[in-house]
Amino acid sequence: MSIGLHAPRGADRSLSRPGERTDGPESFSRPPRPWHRVLPPPLTARELAVLDYLPGRLKNQEIAAELYVSVNTLKSHLRNIHRKLDAADRDDAVASVVHHPDPVHPR
Repeated sequence: MSIGLHAPRGADRSLSRPGERTDGPESFSRPPRPWHRVLPPPLTARELAVLDYLPGRLKNQEIAAELYVSVNTLKSHLRNIHRKLDAADRDDAVASVVHHPDPVHPR
């Protein structure tokens, strides 16, 4: 005797992924909320700390030393800042914060 969970006979498992519901109408799935596309994720406290150093034109090594993190960690923070602020470089990141009253929730 085998005990376990099995798909009903005749069910086609090839069309579904693990954890995906295939037993109900499409109305069960929620459409994405419109504000999820409008609001970027907020900047973290550490990203804000990195952002404070950007106008000073310090090198990555100097900023990393000031914040007691590795250069690679600093680069990760910079990448996240650029992505969240939709900035191409440091100047764009600083400009978007200067022109926005709430840097934690930019744009």
